[in-house]
Amino acid sequence: MPKELVWLCADDYAISEGVSAGVRKALAAGRLSATSAMTTRPAWPAAARALRALGVPSGLGLHLDLTLRCRPSLRRASFRTCER
Repeated sequence: MPKELVWLCADDYAISEGVSAGVRKALAAGRLSATSAMTTRPAWPAAARALRALGVPSGLGLHLDLTLRCRPSLRRASFRTCER
């Protein structure tokens, strides 16, 4: 009987440096199998280079953002701010 394989995937890679660093740390420790990348975020180019430099085999998925006009905001009480 084949073994069941469970993949644990972290969401929101590249949404911020803190999230990306945590995901890389968990991948390096073998706690995660994959991550989904937010390639439209400003942090993506540097986060992609850091992930590649990590050299850990892992799955990489695309995090689709269907609200391109919205961006997370940590400076305000609300989670999202939208440009109109």
